[in-house]
Amino acid sequence: MPSLLTTTPVSDLYNQIRTLGIATQNNCLAVQGATAAPISCNLLMPLLSTASRLVTLLQTTMANTVLSAALVSYTQIQMADPTFDVVTDVTTSLTALEALVAALLAEYPHSSDGSLADRVMDSSGNVTVAAVPVASLTATLPAIAAWLATQV
Repeated sequence: MPSLLTTTPVSDLYNQIRTLGIATQNNCLAVQGATAAPISCNLLMPLLSTASRLVTLLQTTMANTVLSAALVSYTQIQMADPTFDVVTDVTTSLTALEALVAALLAEYPHSSDGSLADRVMDSSGNVTVAAVPVASLTATLPAIAAWLATQV
């Protein structure tokens, strides 16, 4: 069975990348806006999800020379600029986004077996959403800012 990327029109691929990019930007901004207190995993998990999906989509697209060339042409048409260098922009953004995902995975709460732990049990036995102190996100917060700076 052919993969999604080999059977999807380039306009759909462009829209998937754009939609995931916007969702990732919004999730980054939500985390940045919550830095006055511990940051809830309810904010971090959506960021990790959209950023990871965007990384996979961009890596797969850029690895396929036919698909990436079609995306370049389509993007130049959408931007009304035949000299627009989307490859450089995507490569720069992807590098920053990969660093963001790596930082978030490293600083996200983990259970004793190494699994991501977005829920914790309080002293009364109630299950609650985990929160990460801002001071514990020493790589994630700068990585968010760095990735946002790559967005045009």
